[in-house]
Order: sequence, then C-alpha cells, then structure tokens
Amino acid sequence: MAATVGMRDSYHSAALGKAMLGLLDEGAIRERVGDEPFAQKTTTTCRNYSELFSDLKEVRNCGYAIDDEENEPGARCVASGIS
Repeated sequence: MAATVGMRDSYHSAALGKAMLGLLDEGAIRERVGDEPFAQKTTTTCRNYSELFSDLKEVRNCGYAIDDEENEPGARCVASGIS
C-alpha cells in the first residue's frame, strides 16, 4: 500500500472516512466531502452524493465500512466508527 505516516485520504474513497461519515448527518457530510464530482482514485471510487449516501446507508446498517479498491488498486480495508 502507498499509505505513509501523516498521509490524508478522502472521506468518500476510504473505509475509515466512510465509517466516520456514517456517524454524521447529511449537512455535516456535505460540508466535509465538498463538491461533486468527487476525485476518482480508482475505477470503483464513488463519484457523487447518490453513490456515497447509498454506501453510508449500508455502513449504518452493518456498523462498518468497506473500501473495496476504491482508494487504491489492490487494497481493501474495513473500518468502524465509535460514537
């Protein structure tokens, strides 16, 4: 993986970011993520709020978020928010 200490990832493409967004309301999510289209890091990265809110619905239902090669090719991650 290409991650390094201190590196930042986008909320919409990383499991950790989606896990954190899953704890927030829509206004706070839009404030953090910004304008569409979102930066596409891989061919599976979500590009808009419709896709992101669909992912976040699943995060809230399951209690965890998955990044299936959305942030980096070949990398899959799982994360859970703690409230």
